[in-house]
Amino acid sequence: MSSAYGDFSTTTTMRWLPEPRVVPLVPAIEERVTQFAGLIRAANLQEFLDPLMTRLIHDCFRDAGAHEGVIWLMDTSGRNLLCAHQEGPVSGRLLSFRMPVDSGVAGMVLATQQAFCENNLSSNPSGASKLDEVLGVIVCSRILSPFFISGQMRGLIACYRTKANQEAPEPPAFEPDAMEEVTLLTRLLGRLLDHKLLCAAIGVDES
Repeated sequence: MSSAYGDFSTTTTMRWLPEPRVVPLVPAIEERVTQFAGLIRAANLQEFLDPLMTRLIHDCFRDAGAHEGVIWLMDTSGRNLLCAHQEGPVSGRLLSFRMPVDSGVAGMVLATQQAFCENNLSSNPSGASKLDEVLGVIVCSRILSPFFISGQMRGLIACYRTKANQEAPEPPAFEPDAMEEVTLLTRLLGRLLDHKLLCAAIGVDES
């Protein structure tokens, strides 16, 4: 049986060739997408999150076993991280908090562009003391993963496990599966936002 897609059935790898009419427009489209991406900030991220993205964020934080989950985006100066989205009973207290990007574990993750997991923080109270102070709980474990939109790092996605005070039982440490869940979230959410921005740039209904 012949069809317009007959060649695909005989190959193990599908190769999509660029449309000649579109090729000259690629630089302009990329420039437009980059401009749109630069407009995404902590204050307006919610406007860009559709129900699918919100469900993805919620499910990944849940599957990672996080008590608190936060999307941190850099401010316009690039010097601080601001809470753009949060899930959990106490992370709403971070909405007015500024986390400097040039110090601590967050700064290391941004500099290396590599995800990082740290457990047993409560045994070293200086490890997350400022965050503890703002949240009003003890941060025991954390996962931080760099977050990219349109090919540029825009911030971090973080998961935290906490306890009410030093006397409370220690929660389980984050396992490698939790790390995978958070890095999966950063990749998928970044790609979904890229798709939304591309559709906006070329005037196509994203649905």
